[in-house]
Amino acid sequence: MAEMKNPEKASTKGDSKFRLTNLKRTLNPALGKLADIAIDMLDIRDEFTVNKAECHALAERVAEITESILVRTSASPEMAQMYAPKIKRLQDCLDDISAFLVEQTTPGLVLGLARMAENNRIKAVIAAKDKRLTDVITSLTLDMNMTVVAGTLSDATPFSAVGSTIKSVQVKITIPLTRLPPKPRVYHGREDIVKQIVSSLVQPQAAHVAVLGMGGMGKTSTAAMVLHKDQIMAKYGTKRIFLSCDSITTADGIMTALAAALNLTISNDNDRRAFVYEYIGALHGFVLLVLDNFESAWDTSDRQSVEEMLIELSNISNLSFIVTMRGQQRPIGVDWSQPLLPVLGPFTLEDSRTIYVENGGKIDEHVEELLQELDGWPLAVVLMAYQGQIHPASELLASYKKERTAMLARGPKASHLTSVDVSISLSLNCQTVREVPEAMELLSLLCLLPDGVETKALQDAFPDMPRLQQAERALEQVSLVMRPTEHEIKVLSPIRAFILASKPPRGESFVKLQDYFIKVSANASVVLGGPMKRAYLDSWEKHDNDEKIKLVMKNIGNTLSVFSFAISVSDVSEDLLRAICLLGNFSILTGYGDVSAVMKKAIENSKRITGFTSHWMIEICFTLAKHFCFLRQFSEVDAAMEEAKGLQDDQSFTSRCLLEITTIQLHQVVLAAPNGPDPDSVAKRILQTKRMFEAEEEPWFVAVCLQNLGLLALVTGKFHEAIPLLAESKVLFETEDDRVEVARCTYWNAMAETFQGNFHEAEGMLRSALVVLKDRAIRGLAASAYTGLAHINSAQGKFSYAIKEQIHAEQLLEEIGNPVDIGLSKRTFAHIYFAANRHSEAELKFREAITCFEKSGDKLFCAGTLVQLAVHLEAQGKREDSLKEITASLRLCEDLKNAQAIANCKDLLARMLCTPDHVRKPISPGSNTTVGQEAERLVQEALFVFKAVPRIDPELLWMLGPMPAFRSTPDGPRLFTAVMKKDLAAIWFMSGRLDDETLGEAKEAQAVFTEFVAERRDFTPALADCERVIGCILAERGSKSEGLAHLEKSRSLLQGIPFPGTVDLAKTQEMIRKYEDGDSSRSGSTRWLSKILCCM
Repeated sequence: MAEMKNPEKASTKGDSKFRLTNLKRTLNPALGKLADIAIDMLDIRDEFTVNKAECHALAERVAEITESILVRTSASPEMAQMYAPKIKRLQDCLDDISAFLVEQTTPGLVLGLARMAENNRIKAVIAAKDKRLTDVITSLTLDMNMTVVAGTLSDATPFSAVGSTIKSVQVKITIPLTRLPPKPRVYHGREDIVKQIVSSLVQPQAAHVAVLGMGGMGKTSTAAMVLHKDQIMAKYGTKRIFLSCDSITTADGIMTALAAALNLTISNDNDRRAFVYEYIGALHGFVLLVLDNFESAWDTSDRQSVEEMLIELSNISNLSFIVTMRGQQRPIGVDWSQPLLPVLGPFTLEDSRTIYVENGGKIDEHVEELLQELDGWPLAVVLMAYQGQIHPASELLASYKKERTAMLARGPKASHLTSVDVSISLSLNCQTVREVPEAMELLSLLCLLPDGVETKALQDAFPDMPRLQQAERALEQVSLVMRPTEHEIKVLSPIRAFILASKPPRGESFVKLQDYFIKVSANASVVLGGPMKRAYLDSWEKHDNDEKIKLVMKNIGNTLSVFSFAISVSDVSEDLLRAICLLGNFSILTGYGDVSAVMKKAIENSKRITGFTSHWMIEICFTLAKHFCFLRQFSEVDAAMEEAKGLQDDQSFTSRCLLEITTIQLHQVVLAAPNGPDPDSVAKRILQTKRMFEAEEEPWFVAVCLQNLGLLALVTGKFHEAIPLLAESKVLFETEDDRVEVARCTYWNAMAETFQGNFHEAEGMLRSALVVLKDRAIRGLAASAYTGLAHINSAQGKFSYAIKEQIHAEQLLEEIGNPVDIGLSKRTFAHIYFAANRHSEAELKFREAITCFEKSGDKLFCAGTLVQLAVHLEAQGKREDSLKEITASLRLCEDLKNAQAIANCKDLLARMLCTPDHVRKPISPGSNTTVGQEAERLVQEALFVFKAVPRIDPELLWMLGPMPAFRSTPDGPRLFTAVMKKDLAAIWFMSGRLDDETLGEAKEAQAVFTEFVAERRDFTPALADCERVIGCILAERGSKSEGLAHLEKSRSLLQGIPFPGTVDLAKTQEMIRKYEDGDSSRSGSTRWLSKILCCM
């Protein structure tokens, strides 16, 4: 025997090693040597370096077989004496296995594909050694049984008397050691099922258990886990039989296989069943029989005979059995143990991930998406993990989308355990499905419905299909369809992929299904207005709005799947194009579903049809452009608009096209498209379009133009222009009875009032708009309205109300699921908590927002949130932390190559660097540059950038938002420059400069903010900051009375703000007292001024 590496390890009372050690003490040396070999194998189980599961299983099987033999031989000296001379072959076999397993503890150096080939070779060797062990044990058991029987039966005993003799020798006869499947080393998600089965099997009476589920759900693995449980081994010992019924199609076939497993040679076929039943009943103690893949015999024309056989087995008092079967029905006539086991269903995503990883699959950021494609089907997860041992999940995902289930296989010989396609095919070819031909047609259609379908909707979806209910029952009986809930059926994703590739739906039933979902889509028009709504009036049903919206949302995944397939296989109808366009607009408004792929597919399909034109195809192009515009994917916007231009040939449609183009351009202005159109040129085009619709007497389109003009005025800071335009638009929409657009106008009007500080009026408008937006499920705009209410309440110091409103907003955004919007919501929460002096909560929300932006890959918003977090930390005196965050933001801006964003970060970094305690210190050890000088350099560089630009880069506004919208106008650079001049004056002041240049910079900033403060109240804090800086400089220069006048003005401005939460009014009042008392100590004023810097 090969020498083992490890010394004897600690063992516990319940494990094989402990039992073998105890048995060894009672045996003669020859039998004790078997125990030594088995114990040594158990000692190295944790040291295997390749094929760990297979090596582990082989070692445990050796231990199990050895223990069984030793238990028998320890029963009496006679049994030990009988076994001793017959175990030489077994000892040689175990020595060979032992030497092989020792070799598997040596680390290998083979990598990549070569390693996989080596692993496969070793698996083949393990299988060969396992077979040899089976052969040796079978021979040994048969030899021993013959020895026992020979001592009991005379040669003259007739065969007919054997049955009556069996019971008289039941103490001596032993059941053969049958080959059990190894205990699964990777097993998750079915622990409760195993626990329930074991509980039934250890009861005093015999148990009868059926494990049901579709192929590849883990039924065999579950049975194998049960067979190796300690409680089961203690009760049943070696009398555990595993019989695979693969390819067995009759009851007689099962009996023949069972007799062979028991090593019974029976010459008279007519007595086979009786003899097997009698033999099992004569055995001492309980027997456990597993009939695996029992459906192979049961779901055949011999079903009645098979059920009779199972009933007879259930009548054997000492026989418990487990049957594993594809499907959801148990054979009748058996007293199945209660409570009945639930049908095995798919894994959760968490269990799928665990199984994938433990089977060697590599993990990356795409693994969850990959596993979602597999729908929790255990067989598919395991086979994908096999591929994942070499390839990352990202590669596998791309391959699966091309190859589908063909890649879910391993090994040269495909079987239902190694190939998803084979497993599915077995279910498709079973008797139950063949007896109902309509089942296959129904299955192919159900495969187009990824979200499943309610059973009550089957008749509407498949109105003309004969024997519809029988077909559905047949599919459910063999588990080709699942029930996620009591009233829904669904086909798992890999089955859908296989069927759609091999047996795609065709014919009239598919046309009817397409028509059904076109009709469902018509309900989406409830969220629209104008021509789109009128186009669907005839197809409306009398349901309330909420019911219609829920119907569309529930079915949108299935609808898009059917429409996508229809585009691929048939000529596209106008009704289908209209439905796709409608869903696209519905998705934009409600934030529910992504129709872009289907819209793109429709556009691509139209190119392949010579001379194809369609009004709805052009609408689809515009809708697709709007979709990408809201995602800020502006290159895609341009591509969709080009497609629209190529399709247009209807001159009467010119005004509509121009409206869509100007609307897209407006969105590009609002959403800060790089190199977007000039707002003034967009305004001119909108006016041109408005005049065309006025000439055509189309009031709804005129209202849209007015709304667009109002929105454009709003985002360019022209509030006095925006309000009347939006009001006029609202009146026209009210005339057209378009409540959605009325609500939209109301919302934008509220935003204009908010920007001007008219909070009471704005709040009433937002609540009015919310009634309609919530009713029509326009979740994105409803969330924006709630956020508007949160800002209004926060600005008035009503923080608890602000938080409640933002909670409503975030709930809607969570439903939509866009991580960027969720991140912006969390950032809003952070601002509210910051203003409420709840700093720890503010910091937490800032960091949650950053996580959302990082998840979405949005560096712009991530950089902006880092800026705001840095300001927050600086306000709490956490200078080092704030410097870390602002530096991280600067690095992101440099990655984005956005000069204005870089300049803004440099200005903020300068503010945070420059404090009275650091202003004269070197910027780094040994440097000749002071912190004050470095801060001045940073601000000067930032000033240089903003002095040279004609307008603020919209991406900077999006990065820092929410920001005053006027900064997208040419006045924006002046205002940014004014802020930086103020900062520069403050830095010079802290550095000891009280000269005219310092005062001049502060006064230039003051002049700019004074110019704008009359129109925009949100300039007041900035103007107050300037007055404080000027006041401090003048007071320090000796002009105390003039300085105090500026400080008094700063205090007056702050007191006039409804919520002066971003500035320190108390500090202003403190400085006034200092100067009034004659204290003009610069150390005090510079410390205070450093506080100003982080608030501006």
